[in-house]
Amino acid sequence: MDSDYQRRFWDSEISRAKVNCRSNFWKAVSDIKFKLTPSQIKKFEDSCFGHFLKANEIQFSGHIVNSMLYRQCVCDDKNSMVFNFGGRGARFTRRDFTIITGLRFGYEPNRRVNISTRISDTYFGGKRKVTNSEIIEAFMTSQCQDDDEADDDRLKLALLYILEMVLLGKESMATAPHNHLEMVDDLEYFNNYPWGTLSYTTTIRSLKSAFEHRESMVLNKSKSYSLCGFPLAFMIWGFETIPSLSQAFGKKLPDMVFPRILNWCISQVPRFEKATELFDHRDYPVHGLMNITEFECAYIGKIAWDVRHDSTPYNVAPAV
Repeated sequence: MDSDYQRRFWDSEISRAKVNCRSNFWKAVSDIKFKLTPSQIKKFEDSCFGHFLKANEIQFSGHIVNSMLYRQCVCDDKNSMVFNFGGRGARFTRRDFTIITGLRFGYEPNRRVNISTRISDTYFGGKRKVTNSEIIEAFMTSQCQDDDEADDDRLKLALLYILEMVLLGKESMATAPHNHLEMVDDLEYFNNYPWGTLSYTTTIRSLKSAFEHRESMVLNKSKSYSLCGFPLAFMIWGFETIPSLSQAFGKKLPDMVFPRILNWCISQVPRFEKATELFDHRDYPVHGLMNITEFECAYIGKIAWDVRHDSTPYNVAPAV
């Protein structure tokens, strides 16, 4: 049984902030649907990120995420976060991230990648440092052989686009690791790589450190902060955890599918006052743990070994 977790911030410390989300999920999905040919779309759908093309429109709300983050508790576990929502505890974990995103966790493929610099040489002039904006430009403007069934270059650029700009969500001028450009030319290896592990690690670190400069007016006069990784998955977890949040600002489809990001349609971004009003109450219901179906449990057992066999399982909602 957990001891009671203490909140990091008092209600009086909660303030408005501009949240810069470096991950733009819906734009990337829309660009890929627009740019790929039908045969390339089919190949993308068969990839490790293919299920994202089935998503409905989902807009990120900085006001909602900011309100959620101000309700976080002091938590020593670097791989999870605990929250106090209206006096009720909830925990965000790798398992939740897996259920929401459907991304693979665990070990690297049991063979070495076929190292290739062809993508870098062909589309980025052989540079070792390629920025995220250059990856988007290459995807949107490159003259790939779209009528050649054997040409998978635009597919590979689309996978890089999702990986670097959505799942790892960084500044547009940030550079992509060179080995990612090498790995994507080996599609079998790339599709079996545990990108969920990398995305979750990036996301949880960014969420935990979001308020590091909160009190420094010298460093942060604009009262803004940036989130890297895939914070949209964290926001979807909030909608799954707080029913009244979803009732007010989102639409959940009646037939639940996996992963759960495909269940949601969130096309409107609430104003600050509306987003914070809900969290000011203390009588709203909260699901301290996400209830997973038998199918979800079996599925994550296949794609997320270290999530299913986590050495620090949490079977009860945290006490706050």
